[in-house]
Amino acid sequence: MQLEPITRHQNLSDEVTERVVRQILSGTLKPGDRLPTEPELCQSLGVGRTSLREGLRPLALLGLIDIRPGEGTFVSQNPAEFFAKPLTWGLLIGEQNVSQLIEARELIELGVVVMATRRGSDDEIQDLADLLVKMEASVGDPAAFIDHDLAFHVKLADMSRNAVLARLVLSMVGLLRPWMIKVAETPGDAARALHLHGRILDAIRRGDVEMAKTAMAEHTQAWQNQLAAIIKSKESWA
Repeated sequence: MQLEPITRHQNLSDEVTERVVRQILSGTLKPGDRLPTEPELCQSLGVGRTSLREGLRPLALLGLIDIRPGEGTFVSQNPAEFFAKPLTWGLLIGEQNVSQLIEARELIELGVVVMATRRGSDDEIQDLADLLVKMEASVGDPAAFIDHDLAFHVKLADMSRNAVLARLVLSMVGLLRPWMIKVAETPGDAARALHLHGRILDAIRRGDVEMAKTAMAEHTQAWQNQLAAIIKSKESWA
């Protein structure tokens, strides 16, 4: 588990929370994994014990991690339950607000993919490729497929080297996950998503910003169209 020190201008406890969530979303931390010790985390992140504990507390309260006195801190055996909790948020915010969230996502993702194409390292591009392989391997399991899909987008956000954009993308994950699962359950979606994510990855590998923007725009538009059809048919509420 590799963590970069948190810069002083950030809210330290909030950033601790986000760093751990990203490690879980990316698959670096898996169910049942033990987190580094408190002193190790403090040293890696460059924070004090108070900020570390404040950052971990909400994750423990929500059930994402399990703090066992005398043993350590562990990722819960079923962290997917944590990301499923926003289901009620996503379903209750209303169709109009969902549409606005989708519009915001499209604008943010387009900005992210431009910066990721320009700033991403070879190792990070390989991480995207690995996530694409995981997506393909999880076809048939919509929830697992979407978790890898979301991890792909979180990785892109990290590659942007823009903390504000990265935080916005991470904030959207919880709200969008239940909707993305509904879309992933529709016939043919997995193949379509794999194709479009593959095009995004290919564009980034080539360093082609315009190609990356086009691929991302097609991806977000296709998802938006599918979700609109689901909402209109009301099949998702049955």
